[in-house]
Amino acid sequence: MEQEILSKMEAAISVMQRYIELGHGLSCAYSGGKDSTCALVLTLEAIRRTSGTTVTHHVQSGDTMIENPTIANFLHAVLDELQLYIEASALPVQVHVTTPSLASQFVVSTIGRGTLVRTPENGVRDGRRTRACADEWKVRPGGRLRTLLERRAADDGAREVITVLGLRKDESTSRAVAMAERRDSAEVAVRSRTGALTLSPLSEWTSD
Repeated sequence: MEQEILSKMEAAISVMQRYIELGHGLSCAYSGGKDSTCALVLTLEAIRRTSGTTVTHHVQSGDTMIENPTIANFLHAVLDELQLYIEASALPVQVHVTTPSLASQFVVSTIGRGTLVRTPENGVRDGRRTRACADEWKVRPGGRLRTLLERRAADDGAREVITVLGLRKDESTSRAVAMAERRDSAEVAVRSRTGALTLSPLSEWTSD
């Protein structure tokens, strides 16, 4: 079992190393959960092993500003410790925390403007049902950050930034279907519907 895990880890690290050597920066999406933590560890190790490159990499987290304070404080504490590790290891990594725009924040939109509380049941965009809360509080802020990072990468002469996701098909049937439709892969970066290049190193991992 241990050897199998190590083999999967080395395979994931090797793929990310290859992209780094090709000039791509990595941006690991970190939420504090077990899967994103694993993806973060693998990403940092790949960056550490290719320390000779000049490409800048990133860790990005989203603060929806409505989380339980204990959970929010935990995430920020972990990111503070991560920053200390990055500095001590001299890794070319920047940590970013995104937040919703002022107009999209819960207090402003719900109490200030009187809009309905966002739920998966009442969200519709362009005629399709959507998780409006996730879109306004996570997806759009993340998209704005990606645009900024892409601009900086281009200015530095680097290739397109690849977003590393801690997604697993084994997590649920619906997740497996969605990942299959997007063709998420642990070996090849794929283009998402939002236009981002994404890599899912844990896609075939299981919790067994």
